[in-house]
Amino acid sequence: MGRNFDRAVRAQLIEGSNGDRFGVAEEAEPLLRAALARDLKEANVAESVVAGLRLAAAFDGELGSPGLASLIRELLRSSPAAIAAIRGTQRQDSPLDATRRFVLREGREVALLAPNVSATTPQRSIPLRALFDLGARGPRGQHRKSG
Repeated sequence: MGRNFDRAVRAQLIEGSNGDRFGVAEEAEPLLRAALARDLKEANVAESVVAGLRLAAAFDGELGSPGLASLIRELLRSSPAAIAAIRGTQRQDSPLDATRRFVLREGREVALLAPNVSATTPQRSIPLRALFDLGARGPRGQHRKSG
């Protein structure tokens, strides 16, 4: 993933106005747009868009420059490639896939395993069939009271 846009924003930083810590000159917008376009031509466009959004979030939050964050978001919104990348990442995943992505994003390498079929059931567990059959037993070894 290229960091052209990130480097361009940092290179164009000036002292902000209207309460912002940082800003960029109006003349810098075409340079930023070109740097973003270079990043969006690379193999993993979605990563470049996410990096741009993280940069905007940093300026919006801890760097205290919401005006610059707005400009970054506007540049991303005005790019058809960025919009297509975001739409391409919005897919319906299973909860397991979402968990795997979350774990990887955190840098952990945890194997997500299903329960072992041959494992013994915990005491006082309720059999699955009890949830569907009203006459079934409650916790192991106990009958449910009817009526």
